[in-house]
Amino acid sequence: MNHGRARQNMKNVLCMLLAVLLASLPLMTGVAEVMIDDDDDYDEPIYIIFEDEDDSEDTEEDETDEVLSSYAGVWQAENATIFIDEEDDGIFSVFIFWNIGDTMTDIWEYTCTLDAETGMLAGEGNKIHEVYDEEGETVSSDEVYTDGSVIFMMEEDALIWLDAKENVAKNLRFERGEDEDIFIEADFSDPDIEEQEEEDDENGSED
Repeated sequence: MNHGRARQNMKNVLCMLLAVLLASLPLMTGVAEVMIDDDDDYDEPIYIIFEDEDDSEDTEEDETDEVLSSYAGVWQAENATIFIDEEDDGIFSVFIFWNIGDTMTDIWEYTCTLDAETGMLAGEGNKIHEVYDEEGETVSSDEVYTDGSVIFMMEEDALIWLDAKENVAKNLRFERGEDEDIFIEADFSDPDIEEQEEEDDENGSED
């Protein structure tokens, strides 16, 4: 009889200890699972199993940051140079300069974001055609279109430019440039419009 009472007292003590332990689990890392034999005799051990904290979310964030940083920089192929600059919140400014001889350049400007599912940069933008004189001064700057769309993707260590408007970069693989600190901000203003605005300002001041 005393032996049975002692077992019951031991069971009560163990239950109290387990209750305290379970109450403290929210403050501990992991999830606990307690397995207790329902019989009065504690012939089977009590298991408390801790599982590792799920860090998959942190891993996904690290992978996303790695993909984002892999695009930023300078990329070159033949006469074309791509400048990709990472802005805030995963937004990228992309400028592409394609030299046509010594006196003409086609310029594309895109704003792109990362597609988390495909790992590609996708965006929209415009194209400008510029003509220069022998001294390198801009003679004309004409807007070709404003409804361009683009996708950039990584293929091994090369950047692939998929131009949905003209497919101008077909079969081109852009390699990372030597100087990744270079970034050129293109001037997409129309010189004819600026000249007219200056004339209007002068006429207004005379009045």
